[in-house]
Amino acid sequence: MKIHFIESHSYGLFYGLLNVLGCLLLFLINLLLYFVLFREIQAAVSGQLEDPMGLVVDLGAILVFGLVLLGLLNYTPNIRVYEEGLKVQIFLFWWAFVPWDDILYLGLRSNPMGQSRVVVVRALTPAHVVIGWIYAFRLKPGFLILSKIDRYHELMYIIKSRTGLD
Repeated sequence: MKIHFIESHSYGLFYGLLNVLGCLLLFLINLLLYFVLFREIQAAVSGQLEDPMGLVVDLGAILVFGLVLLGLLNYTPNIRVYEEGLKVQIFLFWWAFVPWDDILYLGLRSNPMGQSRVVVVRALTPAHVVIGWIYAFRLKPGFLILSKIDRYHELMYIIKSRTGLD
């Protein structure tokens, strides 16, 4: 099936750089935590681990920072509009196609970055289920469209007219 491109909406260079720098910082923190965890595992294997609770704390920190990193990577996706649906940018360089019929809910939310819309869809990634749960209270994948995206009102008009949601 050939899909027909209409237009692209992005957050621009500033938000793109902010996203990449935030992800890079969290990646470096995670790398440091992995190094510390590796040292503690080595000590545990050799029988020289003094504080086993430190191992648990490090594992918890890696889990938390990893989840935050996943959230940042998917917080402000760029969006491409096609005749057949939307393409949503996931994990910086990959795109997922969402047909118009797979958009289930369009909710309005306020946040520190301004007004935003949460879009809940039938399928995306497991990381997007967390976004759907936090912002729409649904166990379905979702993504945010912040009002900072270029041509926000035009994009919302297209989504509303194609899906019949408001």
